[in-house]
Parts: sequence; structure tokens; C-alpha cells
Amino acid sequence: MPAFTLRASKSKRSRRGVKARRRTELGLLAAASVIVVAAYTLMILGNTARVPSDVVPLLVTLLGLGGVAHIANRLFVPDALPVSYPSPSCSTGSATS
Repeated sequence: MPAFTLRASKSKRSRRGVKARRRTELGLLAAASVIVVAAYTLMILGNTARVPSDVVPLLVTLLGLGGVAHIANRLFVPDALPVSYPSPSCSTGSATS
């Protein structure tokens, strides 16, 4: 009679780890985009005392470019560290670093 365990096989766990890394990367890219747009908004607000009209298009563009880069990273480099792309994109202020 075979013994049943609650643990998954090693191959299933390693696949889940890769997916978790990619979700982490996607979340960090979204956070980096929001940080960049917030910094831009605060800079313009401090200089002109009004909110810039191009905040939403900028956020959509940054999220779109980050999403394209995320998909390319997921396809071509599936074992990359999840912070290898979001960190430079946040520190340089663009999602296409």
C-alpha cells in the first residue's frame, strides 16, 4: 500500500518558485512606476502649484513598458532575480532602463 504525503514533488515546487519570482518582479515594477509618477507629480506641483495634466498617460506608459519588459524577461530569462529589472527602473526614473 503506497504512503501518501502532503508534500508536492520537487518539480512542482520549483515551478511555483519561478512563478512567485515573476509575480514579485511584476509587483516591484508596478511599485517603481507609481514611485516615479509620484515623484514627478510632486516636482511639478512644487514648481507650478498645480497638478500636471499628463500624470495618467505617464503612469499608463510606464506600466505598459514595464509590462512588456516583464514579459520579455519572463520568456528569455526565467531564472533571473526578481529585483534585477525593477531596481534600476525605479532608481533611474524610467521603466526602460
